[in-house]
Amino acid sequence: MTQLMRNRIVFILVAVGAFVLAFGFGQVAGHKKDATPKDSSKPAPTYSVKLLDGDVLKDKQPLRFEVLDPKGKVVTEFDTVHEKKLHLIVVEKGDPRVYEHVHPTMASDGTWSTTLELGPGFYRLYADTKPSGADGQVLTADFSEPGISAGMPAFNVRATDTATVDGYDVALKADGMAYTFTVTKDGKPVTLQPYLGAGGHLVGIRTESLDYLHAHAMAAQGNTVGFHVAPGNSGLWVLHLDFQVDGKVHDATFVRRIEVDGPGSGMGEHMDMGDMEGHDHH
Repeated sequence: MTQLMRNRIVFILVAVGAFVLAFGFGQVAGHKKDATPKDSSKPAPTYSVKLLDGDVLKDKQPLRFEVLDPKGKVVTEFDTVHEKKLHLIVVEKGDPRVYEHVHPTMASDGTWSTTLELGPGFYRLYADTKPSGADGQVLTADFSEPGISAGMPAFNVRATDTATVDGYDVALKADGMAYTFTVTKDGKPVTLQPYLGAGGHLVGIRTESLDYLHAHAMAAQGNTVGFHVAPGNSGLWVLHLDFQVDGKVHDATFVRRIEVDGPGSGMGEHMDMGDMEGHDHH
């Protein structure tokens, strides 16, 4: 065998070995990785609310609950947002015009408690809070109060833009996503006082799915307060405006059909309004 032939054989062996290293082992390693694929369908762990006395709340029984972190541990540290560590919104599932916005107290062990002034019905709570070191959370849970509910009249969806509560008249002007509310009493302007660090507070609940919208005022001037409102879905929305005058908070309730251009894109220009009587805020 000549030296030239020996050199050719060595070259071929080296080339084959390089091919095996580059492709053969890589395929084995890749196959091993594919043998245990990551389960992308499994939802990521999230924060949650745990009702401590079950989902049936007896008359005058305090509502008690805990906030659990993604590992199921009770959370005891929360950041203050809009003057409170937790905003609790409660609505009747079949009629979100039934509404309370309260601020429970928390014990050192992480137990939150509050007394609600509700009647018989089926309710959803929204715990709007920010655990320290985490993003803001809106956590939900359902409960009921037994008994016979008197109910409320069917939704009024007349094309109006006013509501009346406790002698105050509230007028709404909507310009796209900008909502402006003007409050008067006996035809005269009133002076809106700061509430939760802003000129007012707005909660929206979509009646079809109980989607939640929460907005704090952009600005307040005298008897006028403005909000940026952008629900993600079209539908019939119940809007609760909390405003404060002379140290007392009132809730003006509106029912509004909102059309949006697309999911999460804000609201369209066509909207119908229904005016509803409000109630005192507890």
